[in-house]
Amino acid sequence: MIIKAIDTKYKGYNFRSRLEARWAIFFDSLGIKWEYEKEGYNLGNGIYYLPDFWLPQLDCFIEIKPIKASEEELKKAELLCAGTKKTVHIFDKGFPDKQEDFNEGDFSQSFFYVQECAGMDYNYLFCECPHCGKIGIQYDGRADRIDCNCKRSSHGDKGYNNYSKKIKQAFNNAKSARFENL
Repeated sequence: MIIKAIDTKYKGYNFRSRLEARWAIFFDSLGIKWEYEKEGYNLGNGIYYLPDFWLPQLDCFIEIKPIKASEEELKKAELLCAGTKKTVHIFDKGFPDKQEDFNEGDFSQSFFYVQECAGMDYNYLFCECPHCGKIGIQYDGRADRIDCNCKRSSHGDKGYNNYSKKIKQAFNNAKSARFENL
């Protein structure tokens, strides 16, 4: 028996799952603009791909998966990265059950390097610049790597800030959301 996700309506969009809708709420809570299934891509050799989200402020694609992404899904993300020169993050562990799991290493996100598009790295986390509040997705939640106007030296020891109040609140908002069935 195949279990199908529940289509979910949020902000006028018909999401294919509640999981995708929760991520949209998370992005909204952080003030991150998002576009849902903005554009499909022909990756060549009969391979087509429709990424779940485009985040223009972060200049990246987000793909949402309830379980670990398959090799085929990872290959599509890598091809999209290579073809567009844009980062593709794959969130492939659903939505965490507890706040502690959100940005504490148990909830790492796959990441394809924009520069090389030749591999995958983990432990990229949402983080917030402690000075200007800009949100980013950086390795280990290192806010010192966010492209903002703050002095890098003022972020402290590598600027870890992946569990800020703002990120915690966004998690709570997304986790506690209730939806009507379509």
